[in-house]
Amino acid sequence: MIAVQSLANLSAKKVTTSLLLFCFCVLCFVWPIENSNLPANRNLFIYLSLAMTLFLYFKKQGMPLAHNATSRMPIYILAGLLAFTLLNGLFVAPDLKQMFRSWQGQYLRAGLLFFIGLLIYSFSASCFRGLSKTRFLSLVVLCSLGVIFIHVIQTAFMYLRNGYIDWGVTWIVRTRTEMSFQINFICGILFAELLSRLFLHRKFLIFKTSLLLFFIAICFVATALVNTRWGTIGLIGSTISICIFIAAKMLSRDNRKKMLLTGAAVALMVAAVGYTSWTQDPRWQSLSQDAVSGWNLSVDNRCYDGFKGPTLQDSTGRVLDESNACRSTFFHQGWKLVFENPFGTGPRKDAFLVLLQKAYHDPTIEQENSHYGVIDFALQNGFIGLVGWLCFVISLIVVGWNAFSKKLIMPGLFLSLMAVSFLFRSSVDNMLRDHFLEQFMAFTGLMIGLIVTKDKNSVPGSAS
Repeated sequence: MIAVQSLANLSAKKVTTSLLLFCFCVLCFVWPIENSNLPANRNLFIYLSLAMTLFLYFKKQGMPLAHNATSRMPIYILAGLLAFTLLNGLFVAPDLKQMFRSWQGQYLRAGLLFFIGLLIYSFSASCFRGLSKTRFLSLVVLCSLGVIFIHVIQTAFMYLRNGYIDWGVTWIVRTRTEMSFQINFICGILFAELLSRLFLHRKFLIFKTSLLLFFIAICFVATALVNTRWGTIGLIGSTISICIFIAAKMLSRDNRKKMLLTGAAVALMVAAVGYTSWTQDPRWQSLSQDAVSGWNLSVDNRCYDGFKGPTLQDSTGRVLDESNACRSTFFHQGWKLVFENPFGTGPRKDAFLVLLQKAYHDPTIEQENSHYGVIDFALQNGFIGLVGWLCFVISLIVVGWNAFSKKLIMPGLFLSLMAVSFLFRSSVDNMLRDHFLEQFMAFTGLMIGLIVTKDKNSVPGSAS
């Protein structure tokens, strides 16, 4: 009877863990894809993953987690930040029902995905003895590459059919922002892996170096095809950050020649991607003039009314590029509203719109966000909330660098790079929302989980 009960428990554990692993891999593939293009809403996989994680956690399954004071810090800060954003919203939000719905959908779900990422390898390693950290992360990376491959294949197909390349056009995802985010996110891991093999002689992912180079080349090609300014800058910045991290760890006379050659190769790739963006995106040419003119625009123009008004022009009658000019005025108005509302207006995606209408009493304003994630976060949660978020991201960088610099733990390098890249991208794009935030939180939680989960020879125990 005891043997039958033990077998049943083992079977339930294996089924639950398999379902959790399946849902997470599906999420890695579908996160940037719009729900209308999927057979099922991705929230289905998120909440299934949450249910499986809670089941396994309370059943005390999983490999032990070897936390220290540093690795626990992001967890404490995140818990405090979630509590603060809710409590602050209760005091400042004009509509409590709307605020709570937004808090649950925006922040709580992203926070829960962090904890799913933190625990998923612990559960999977305990159930599947052959699933090492390297195999697990390689599986996650491969699933995440799927959307990028499909985009390149779709572009090639359209080129063969139409005879020209649709620069900046996406099909499988809604906008270029979604695609560039996915590219930067995964290419950072791949490039960090490549440089660690060259200079540190450390191999983490299971892919052969030739296959790794192919994946990186696909990411750079996809970046050129998507042709987003901040996405391109983000990829370049991420590449430079990786080089700095690696150089800080392994700068010696013995590998100086190799570093110079690699640096030259990186510079050529960066120059090629940058030149492609510069020549294919005309917005670069007038950026400075448009930004200066857009800075002092009032709110009674097409940037704010859903682009229904007359064409934007400067004092000389020159037509302004709307992207450049509108981003400039959004930045100006956004920070102005932050200082006028130091405690924010509570969690809601349209906080920019709410505060604009409140400040100018103009119901024709339709612009819901400022296009800057950091500004929108501050508009919702005030200066204290913004400081809390920055502390959380910095704590991730510290955890990652601490693990990498002291013990050469590769997920530590990946974690630091993700945090630096996301901090930059959310400062110039509206990333602190929806699947962008969800994916960031899940992946950073996963990296911490890979850092702190004990090796397979440890005795299985509680994952708490």
